[in-house]
Parts: sequence; structure tokens; C-alpha cells
Amino acid sequence: MKMKILFSSLVFTTALLTSCDKNPSSDSEKKDSLSLNQEDTKLKPKEGVLIGQKYTLRALKDSPTFPESKLTIASPSTGQILDAGSVDFQFKVIDGEYQLGSQTSDADNKSCSNSAKGQHIHLILNNKPYEAVYGENYTTKAQLEEGNHVVLAFISRSYHESLKHKEAYVLSQFQVGDKVIQDPIDLSAQHLFYSRPKGSYNISEASKIFLDFYLVNTEISAGNNYVRVAIDGDEFKITSWEPYIIEGLKAGVHTIKIQLYDKDGNYIEGPFNTTERTFTVTQ
Repeated sequence: MKMKILFSSLVFTTALLTSCDKNPSSDSEKKDSLSLNQEDTKLKPKEGVLIGQKYTLRALKDSPTFPESKLTIASPSTGQILDAGSVDFQFKVIDGEYQLGSQTSDADNKSCSNSAKGQHIHLILNNKPYEAVYGENYTTKAQLEEGNHVVLAFISRSYHESLKHKEAYVLSQFQVGDKVIQDPIDLSAQHLFYSRPKGSYNISEASKIFLDFYLVNTEISAGNNYVRVAIDGDEFKITSWEPYIIEGLKAGVHTIKIQLYDKDGNYIEGPFNTTERTFTVTQ
């Protein structure tokens, strides 16, 4: 009888050890283990709070909305072929209640990094860090080499939080030079773009730094597509498209990686659906 009990215990222990060895694939760009293993107790979406091992993400709520505002791009137009060199970007904004150059009404209350030049356009070229476009003419220039170039531009509040309604952005692409160096992307596909944090912040601003990204042709929600975020390796599953204040940052260089996944934890392939950036908090 004792031998039988000992044998049963050995089988149970072996099975337990074997099951522990079956870790999810480390290839997080194919199948996301976070979607399967993250404890529900770490997610408080109703309160807009996501709790990680190092950091907490707290949704930045109640920003003014400007649902009538609309952004269009006058130049370059989609499919246009341009000479290499300086390229002019020209935008047009139908304002509604939104005014470029004005301070967003709650800028003082938000206490986030705020632009003295007011509300503006974020121009993201080939998924590089954005350029803020100010001024009455809504124009800027860029030196571009031959190849296919992709432009995402969207309207921003004065503290750099993007407007996220349907007509607040434009996505376009154009060719520079005659040689096809990169194939055009599918503008109708699902895309994820990185926006903030960006650059350097003083330690006094560490409690005011927020994460913001931009979704095109896709939506995220509980039980559907989501954005996987890793901040210095601390992982979060984001199912609501809104900016998040990052709590717990200390002085140093920090790394953020964002990726787009479907409801089953499969990475959604796309030219910009994985982006990794660094930013610095200084003493």
C-alpha cells in the first residue's frame, strides 16, 4: 500500500514538473503569453488603472473633445511621385471649436508637458518620432531620399494628447524618385503608431509623463484586439484607446515597446505594428 501511495505521488510530481516546463513561446510577436497569463486582479479597466510589477498606468480622462474638427493633407497627395530632396507638407484644418495655436482649456489642470505654442499637428513620417507642426499655414518641410514614404498626421491638444475621432487624422503615402525601393503599404490594413513619451523629461515631470499611441483601421476593447505595452520589461495589456499616465518612473533611460495583437493573442502583422522607443528622465 505504501509503495502504491509513493508511486502515485511520484507520478503527480512528475506531471507537475512537466507542465511547468511547457512555457509559452518566447516569440511574443507571434503568440502573446501576456493575454493568457496576466491576472485579472492586475486589470481595473473600469477605473482606468493597469497595475504592473514596476509601474502603474492610469488613464488620462476627461480631456476636451472637438468632434467637428477635421484634418486633411493638401500635399503631397497619395500616390504622388516627387523629386528627391526637400518635400513640402501642407495640411488643412476645419476647426469647428478646435483652434490650432490655442491652449487647450484644461492644460493647467492636466499638468502634463504643455506646448507654449498651443494646439498643433503631429506629423509622423515613416513611423519616426513625430514633428509638431505649428503656425497659420500648417506647413513644414523634410529632406527625403528616394523610396516610398508613409505619412500619419493627427490633431493634438496643446499638451500633446492626440484627438482620436475618425476625421482627426490622415494616413497617406507617396513616392520620391523613380526607383521603387520599398513597396507601398496597404493603407486599409490595421496599423499602430507610437506617439509619446518622446525625448527628455526632468524628474519633476516624472509623475506627468503619459503614453499615447495612434490606431488606424482597427479598434481595441476587452475580448477583442488589444495593444501590448512593455515599459522597461513591465508588461501591460491595453484594451481601451486612451492615453495613460505612467506612475513610478525614476531618473534614467526608459524603454517602451508597443505591439498590436488580436483577441486570440496573435500578433497582427504590419510595417509599424511593433515600435520600440527610449526616453530619458533626468535629475
